[in-house]
Amino acid sequence: MNRYQRVLTIGRGIALAALCMAGSSEAQRLDPRFGGDGRVSLGFTPVAGSETDHAVVACANGSRLLVSGLASGAWRVVTAALTESGALDVSFSDDGKETFNPQRTPRIGDAPAIGACLADGSPVLAYSAVLTATESALVVIKLDPATGLPDPDFGDLGSVELDLATGDAQEWPRGLNVVNGELLLGIELQRADGQFGAVVRLDSAGNVLAQRVLDRPEDSAWAPGSVTAIVPFDDRWMLFGMSSTRSPDLRNAVFVALNSDFGTLSQPRAADRIFESTGRGRLVAPGVMAVPALRRWGDGVLVPSLLVLHESGELRTLEFRTPGPQPIAGQATSVANWYESPEVIPLPDGRVALLGTLSSLQGGDGRGLFVGLAVLGDTPDGLHADGRFGDQGWWQVDAGATGCPRPDFALARTTLWSGRLTFAGRVLAQPCGASPGDDYWVGRMQALPLFANGFE
Repeated sequence: MNRYQRVLTIGRGIALAALCMAGSSEAQRLDPRFGGDGRVSLGFTPVAGSETDHAVVACANGSRLLVSGLASGAWRVVTAALTESGALDVSFSDDGKETFNPQRTPRIGDAPAIGACLADGSPVLAYSAVLTATESALVVIKLDPATGLPDPDFGDLGSVELDLATGDAQEWPRGLNVVNGELLLGIELQRADGQFGAVVRLDSAGNVLAQRVLDRPEDSAWAPGSVTAIVPFDDRWMLFGMSSTRSPDLRNAVFVALNSDFGTLSQPRAADRIFESTGRGRLVAPGVMAVPALRRWGDGVLVPSLLVLHESGELRTLEFRTPGPQPIAGQATSVANWYESPEVIPLPDGRVALLGTLSSLQGGDGRGLFVGLAVLGDTPDGLHADGRFGDQGWWQVDAGATGCPRPDFALARTTLWSGRLTFAGRVLAQPCGASPGDDYWVGRMQALPLFANGFE
């Protein structure tokens, strides 16, 4: 058992309480002490004519929550500090907000920024930056939690630039995990010779400790084409992502092990059923990794799923599917069919929360937040959805848009703050129709098991 796993075990042991979710209404699941209805939206003064603001990560910093992301269409980074009530904490940067222009302009569209939190509440952002029309690089920024500005002790004045592929190539961040204060970045590379996964390990000062592009083994039909999760398993790293194969029609969830210095790569292994995408996974128990995934059923409906990998190599799967298609919350005729930005977070009573964004089959009828609860169990048959929560273990939360014809929310990152599940992302600008862009959106659950702040 490594040091990270021991800390996780101890953390479970000192959990304050395991409070059951009461009732089935949305009002009972969101914390009314936060923003009046459990959610807060934040819009900022536009720069360069853009009113699109996307929260990337929310980090617990003592009694306040730091929400960092890209604003004004990614032209600037904005951090807002929120109090327990959801109001801006004016002791932070005089007005509760801090902003700066990043040294490299982030790409937008198919390359969303991702984030994570260090133990002291420092937000970390990773994004794909524009170099030329055909080339990009990765940028990692660490923010000082006291100021919301780049931490001058990290990399080059607060940021690190990574370029893993020379020449014309595109690089996207797909997973960011924090282990013992180090940053593990999962990457997708698109080069002239194909799609490849990659991983970079950074220390707390931004120094590159190891990096590797996961080339396709000649004797394997499978290889990671992207890496969405990296966790420690004893003396090795376990990576999960989507495959890149010699046949473009054969893509699936795939996992592979790297030794401690990234020098030796194990034979890639694919899941025993076909999954169309994977999300950001975490270590959820000693020697147990959980990764969210998406599986298409025969009727075309895409089903949120959970892949649980044990260090023994045993892989278990759980699919969240209720009898018949389910509507997007607030849209009775819209079938929930698409699952974006998924991630998992462990709870101290042994359950795992699975979150993501459900979009509609029709495409234009909105998006809502999906929350599922799973029980890991001690045997393969023990992995199951917690039927005491929502509709057979899952539930949707409407984004709470005011006057909008459809809910439209996209999840970015989940954490635990004041012992409660807290999530951040973006929502249509509030009130709906006030501007053509998006706002930061933060929500907090009312009564999930209490746990320490900022688990990563």
